[in-house]
Amino acid sequence: MNLENLSKTQKLTISGLMMALYIVILYTTQSFSFGPYQIRIATSL
Repeated sequence: MNLENLSKTQKLTISGLMMALYIVILYTTQSFSFGPYQIRIATSL
């Protein structure tokens, strides 16, 4: 995908989807993401 050819609305939509995906992954992995050994899968996005 070439990001230079996207409109502002398309870029905003992609950014919103990535943020929603980050929040969902962060919420589902929070049990082992914030303990003494932190494995943060969502941050890898």
